[in-house]
Amino acid sequence: MGSNSNSVPKDLLPEVFEFTLQQSVLRRLDVKWLTELQVLESDYGNVAIHTKVSTDRWHAFWEALNHLNVWNWQPHYHNSIVLDNHATVWSLKIKYHGKLLESGGFNAFPSENIPDLEPDEQFEFFVFAVNMLAGTDHLTSGNE
Repeated sequence: MGSNSNSVPKDLLPEVFEFTLQQSVLRRLDVKWLTELQVLESDYGNVAIHTKVSTDRWHAFWEALNHLNVWNWQPHYHNSIVLDNHATVWSLKIKYHGKLLESGGFNAFPSENIPDLEPDEQFEFFVFAVNMLAGTDHLTSGNE
């Protein structure tokens, strides 16, 4: 691969980034970092979009994740009280700078004690950060 003045520094790129958000049988979005292609793939409704992510977007994304304290999220969040036809199911796997996060939920979301964010806004902010990274607006948290 040749030199590219627009290339992102390797220390900003994840080893693994996979996020899935499913809000019904018909509403699912998968976002995945494709290391070999150096693109973020967003698959919504069987239409895959490949996005070259800029250095600024990666910086903003990692800042958002650090602000949300994602590295301390629990492996699983579950709300057995809310069982309906519009369940929100999500999963997240990130490997970055030697840290590994695997988390997911069923109608439940992380609610860390984060200054300036209410617990019900935290996952929504995470979803916003993923949208910003992917350059899409397809995702909503289902937590509104």
